[in-house]
Formats: sequence, C-alpha cells, structure tokens
Amino acid sequence: DWHTHDHISFFENLPLRAHLLAKDSKSIDELKLFDTAVFVFADDTRGKMSRVEQILWPTHCVQHSHGAELHKELSILKANKRRE
Repeated sequence: DWHTHDHISFFENLPLRAHLLAKDSKSIDELKLFDTAVFVFADDTRGKMSRVEQILWPTHCVQHSHGAELHKELSILKANKRRE
C-alpha cells in the first residue's frame, strides 16, 4: 500500500487541500493528527460534487522512499496455476 508524497490522507499535506474542506468539517486550525477531515471536490467522472471523509495519518509508505520497501523476510508464495 504505497502513497504519493502529496497523498490526501497525510496530515502534513492538509494545507494543500484546505480549500477543499467542507463547511461542516473542522477547520484547518482545529484538525489534528488522526482526526477525520471532510473534503468536497468536483468528481469529473460523475459530473457532480463528491464528499470524502478522510482520517489524517502521519506520512507513511511513500513510493520510492525508505520504509516503503517490502520487508526482507517477507515470504512470497507462488500461486497455484490452474490446470485445464
């Protein structure tokens, strides 16, 4: 589960999306780590506004960064191939 550096779920990125906070969400000054922010934005696929409730997490598992790689002792099992 990797994330881009500017992922919406990262608390540290909240200032990037303050303009998207819903009117009934806590304000940027009130929101704390692990709070739920409510964002509203245009959804181009549906042609209307979308509302997203997002827990604000510390930055983690950023693509191509230390800590995002798989654990060296992770066992990767080969899938059984279907025989026809």
